[in-house]
Amino acid sequence: MRETRKTNLQFAGGSLHRGIGNCQLAILGLAVAAAVGAEMKPLGSPAKASVSVVRRVDVDYYLLTRGSGLEFEVDAGEDSSVWLRVYTRLWWPANATGPQRYGLSLWRGELERPYEFETEASGSSRTSGGRAVGAWRSFFVQVPSGKSRLRLTLGEDRQETNLQFAGGSLHRAAETVGVRFAFQPPRPWRSLALAGLRELELVQAQSDDAADARRPAPRAPGPAHPVRTYYEARAGRPVRVRVAGPSRLRVRVRLNYDAALLGQQTCLLTLRKGGQTLAEQVLTVSRSLSARFLNASDLVPSTEDVVRLDLPAGEHELTAVVSGMLARSAAVAIEVLVPEKYE
Repeated sequence: MRETRKTNLQFAGGSLHRGIGNCQLAILGLAVAAAVGAEMKPLGSPAKASVSVVRRVDVDYYLLTRGSGLEFEVDAGEDSSVWLRVYTRLWWPANATGPQRYGLSLWRGELERPYEFETEASGSSRTSGGRAVGAWRSFFVQVPSGKSRLRLTLGEDRQETNLQFAGGSLHRAAETVGVRFAFQPPRPWRSLALAGLRELELVQAQSDDAADARRPAPRAPGPAHPVRTYYEARAGRPVRVRVAGPSRLRVRVRLNYDAALLGQQTCLLTLRKGGQTLAEQVLTVSRSLSARFLNASDLVPSTEDVVRLDLPAGEHELTAVVSGMLARSAAVAIEVLVPEKYE
């Protein structure tokens, strides 16, 4: 944990290590020991290179099984910006080959939020008993101030048994998944400048969720209402951008309403690399009641829709086109996130 918070994480039934089984996960590595008291000098000028040595680290994971969920309480005090990161590892099924998919559900009372992951067997991590596990996957949960009681369960199997695909098969729902927790905010996305396009500065009260629609757009930016930068893209005109991979690409789109445009609207977002179509998705939006542009009083932003795309290693010359809409233009923001190393 990089920063210290007056924030407590407690599990139902008592302390952190009571009420549910846990397992130590050994991250395999090499240990280098150096003798002291003697001296060694290389002769001549031999080439040198630095080597990073990975040391063994034991990490406790709490086990979720089909018959046992995990209930816990988070006390964020008066802090309304606490993020809880949930790390997960699939306990590798016997005789499984290729990528495997599994799901978890986070419960707040009767409200369920499902999460689905795909992973491969870790090449550097095993349980203390030597069992194979999947490379870790994680998700973030923003918790409100005060105390929150949450529950994790294994998700239902949404896949057919032994669904075949290139490189392996997706087997039946996971029987065991290990989880651990850290107070850690999501890494920020890096926004890309789109040369030659008009910048649009947007400020928003909260979000475009129904619960926030009754809040009017703020009159001025501030800590609670940061300014977000978009670029005005004309209907049907390509927006060009260069992205280095591997990375995750996120394209955020809002249609620009005027006085004549009413009701729910749709558009088509197409992402291409050369002659190859990487993504093509119909987006559905409506006039936002909680956002406005600071520097474009003639335009009213819509709610936002988002398309995400994983890019492999290498340089990528991409074009994004917003088309098939009644609006004359759209507000577009393109962001990248460098992936983390999964072990």
